[in-house]
Amino acid sequence: MRPIRLTMSAFGPYAGRQTLDLTQLGETGLYAITGETGAGKTTIFDAIMYALYDTGSGRDRNGRNLRSDYADEQTETYVEMVFRSAGKEYSIRRSPAQRLRGNKTDTPAKVTLKMPDGKVVTRAGEVAAMMEKDVIGVNAEQFSQIVMIAQGEFRKLIQAKTSDRKEILRQIFKTAPYERLTALLGEACKAKFEAYNDARKEILIAMKNLRTEEDAAWAEQLESIQNTKAEDLHIEAALELADRIITDDEERYGTAVQREKAGEEARNGAQRAYERADEIQKKRVELQTRSAYAMELEQKKAWQIRLKEQAEARQPELERLKTEIALIHSRMDEYHRLDELESRRKAAETEAGQASEAARQAEDALTRIEQEKQTLTQEAESLKDAGERQHAAELTLQNLQEEGKRLGMLSARVAQQREADAALKRAADARREAESCEQAAREKLDALRKELEALGNVELAVTQKQNLLNEGIEEKQILVTGNTVIDALYAVVRKIKDDPALETTLNNSLKSSGYDVDRLNNARRLVLITGHRRENFGEGFINMCTGIKTLTEKYPDVDFVYPMHLNPNVRKPIHEVFGEKQQKNMFFIEPLEYLPFVYLMEKSTLVLTDSGGIQEEAPGLGKPVLVMRDTTERPEAVDAGTVKLVGTDRNKIISEVSRLLNDKAYYEKMSKATNPYGDGMACERIVNHLS
Repeated sequence: MRPIRLTMSAFGPYAGRQTLDLTQLGETGLYAITGETGAGKTTIFDAIMYALYDTGSGRDRNGRNLRSDYADEQTETYVEMVFRSAGKEYSIRRSPAQRLRGNKTDTPAKVTLKMPDGKVVTRAGEVAAMMEKDVIGVNAEQFSQIVMIAQGEFRKLIQAKTSDRKEILRQIFKTAPYERLTALLGEACKAKFEAYNDARKEILIAMKNLRTEEDAAWAEQLESIQNTKAEDLHIEAALELADRIITDDEERYGTAVQREKAGEEARNGAQRAYERADEIQKKRVELQTRSAYAMELEQKKAWQIRLKEQAEARQPELERLKTEIALIHSRMDEYHRLDELESRRKAAETEAGQASEAARQAEDALTRIEQEKQTLTQEAESLKDAGERQHAAELTLQNLQEEGKRLGMLSARVAQQREADAALKRAADARREAESCEQAAREKLDALRKELEALGNVELAVTQKQNLLNEGIEEKQILVTGNTVIDALYAVVRKIKDDPALETTLNNSLKSSGYDVDRLNNARRLVLITGHRRENFGEGFINMCTGIKTLTEKYPDVDFVYPMHLNPNVRKPIHEVFGEKQQKNMFFIEPLEYLPFVYLMEKSTLVLTDSGGIQEEAPGLGKPVLVMRDTTERPEAVDAGTVKLVGTDRNKIISEVSRLLNDKAYYEKMSKATNPYGDGMACERIVNHLS
């Protein structure tokens, strides 16, 4: 099938009428459709699928849902395509059920197929049957598999060597069962051929029992056949010659009972050989089939037994790890008390320093007093007879006595200071011991976490491998590597961190978009939000926006950043809920390119989204993901604990976001859970495997 011209009206993102004239592209037969995300690339395939088969390229895409959100009410939605198939030109026009301005009821869906001979078909069922059987030759599912190859597989197909494309195509079109069937048929043909050779050997033996003495011609032909090798014997010619010999004998002698019996035995022998060959072949095929299934079953049982044994062998270790982790958590309060003790120690050190300074001053004063006391005593003894000087000396002695009392008090404070110093020393020793214990505990906890993460990776790899085994893939062909997308994500994050100029550029880009990441320097947290799923349009988006608004009021110290999709079905409920006056911690910004978005996601605390790819990338950065959908095509992320479904339930959105912001243990459980999509080592594993 070769498209010639495609016309779309009020279809997908196209509000008006758009026509693609593919004849202008030449006759090369290979074209590239490129554009930004949301530009309408997939819409072209949707239009082709809808025109041919009345369906879109995905499960959530049908005629009614593919009507443009931007189209006027009076503009009709339809797709018209002219195409060539098997050298003949066809034209088809299809429109969904729709209600246009001025109509009280829906205009029914219509289809018109114009055949090469001028015949026009308008019945939907007849058109569908003709498309599948006569015009295209495949159904909608088969057509989508041929045309809409997944991006990753198509890239691999283009870049692969010629010798590798067969394997890539085998994976894309799931041909493994047909290859096994081909092998079985080959073996069946081989067995059939062996049975055919056995039949020829039996016929040759029977022919050697024939005798002809009267006719030299018969004798010469018979001798020629008798001297033929079994693998070169032509059965039909041999049987024909036997019949002619027997018939000739009957006509010539009239008594050919023995010769007839020999010929009949030859024919019966051949028939028995054929029948025996068929029976042998049927039994061989049945035996091979049973043997293959039995072998596969035994392999699966052995694998399950190994897994069970490994799990049982690791169970005591897991229980020990759980016990140690619980013990570490139980000692966290003690570590917090040590922090309080450290604060009290520092305060005591400050007070002790003050007391030490006071004691030093007291000792200096005591020394001075003793010196003055000695001097005055000497003067008093020498001046005993001088009354005035004696009186002065008495007054001085009185002052010295008072100073002595003060000195005694200072001496007591010095003693207390010494006791405080001893207590501080004991506290410091206890602190050092606690710090040593804490460091050892942290190192042990890190080791336990790494071991648990390794166990989680092993368990995930085993599960993924078992899924492939269940699909019939041979174990030797399976290598669990992880998703290379995570490798690319980590490479981008490293580049941003290692390139200050790039980080500055991204900061400025985000600031111009409406958010200043420098706000996060003051220990503020960030909740990153995305939402654009078609199934959430209407009430779902209203509930989501209402929940987000409540969260912005509840957590004024947390920033909420929402890069808005351009679709009016996304922006309209935002304006309805938040109004013109925006909260100081709520930032609605324009859509971001990949680098700024990754940079913002790495800065975030958690992600609130209804997107798909973010469910794989955000956990790789340790960011919990709350998915505002009731289902997800990535259930392994939910099972791993990196993603949780909250739907569009306002209360559930508020509850789960609040819990992640308030409950540190709950947050760490999600943020440190093993990402099921890889650890950033996928490319290295692939290279090592191919080396």
